[in-house]
Amino acid sequence: MLVLLALGLGILGLLVIYEVVRVVLHIELAKRLGRQATSFQYDSGAPERILIIGDSIGYGVGAGNPHYSLAGRLSRDFPGCALINLSENGMNLKRLRLKLEATTGVYDRVFISIGGMDVLCFTPIPRVRRDLDGVLSRARALARGSVYLVSVNNTGAVPAFRFPVAPVLSWRSSQVTRAARETCAAQGVTHVPLWREKREDLLRHDPTLFAPDGLHPNDAGYGLWYDAVKRSIYA
Repeated sequence: MLVLLALGLGILGLLVIYEVVRVVLHIELAKRLGRQATSFQYDSGAPERILIIGDSIGYGVGAGNPHYSLAGRLSRDFPGCALINLSENGMNLKRLRLKLEATTGVYDRVFISIGGMDVLCFTPIPRVRRDLDGVLSRARALARGSVYLVSVNNTGAVPAFRFPVAPVLSWRSSQVTRAARETCAAQGVTHVPLWREKREDLLRHDPTLFAPDGLHPNDAGYGLWYDAVKRSIYA
């Protein structure tokens, strides 16, 4: 019995090590894609201005063409507007709050994309709520129109993560989504949740909808996510 137990623990240990190595490799590839990516922005000088700010999803990592990122698709639906993109790869809520506090000007709409780094780095949920509250308060002060928060997808449902990492990240991203939903409701901000149960996930763990890192969507994947954003805009 002890031999079987030791064997089982050994196999589990090897599985965990193997998955950790896989995750590290995927994250390194994501960083490389981030360095190669170009964010979409269109500062035409038009009086009507849209601000998009957030993490790598707002930046457009994974999109083969910036026009197919969330920002690019948003600009296409508002062709008469200037679109200012202040997103950064690897941005978490703390960094977003600081950047918004330093942002000036007035915008007709503000779109925020955030949450992935706080899921991966296990930011405590009370801190997530505090930072979200500050982020949304500042965004509302910058906007003369609507503010939209695009919160994290089901991180555990992407191809880069498998058991035993995936269930933990699914739970984490659900908790961050809940904090986003409740904070948006309290501040009157439109919440655009990308999180779904794994079997109902918008990208459905389909590798053909992801960039090579298995973390970020590709052009087609961004299209599915933008559909969710668009429904909230015109709701």
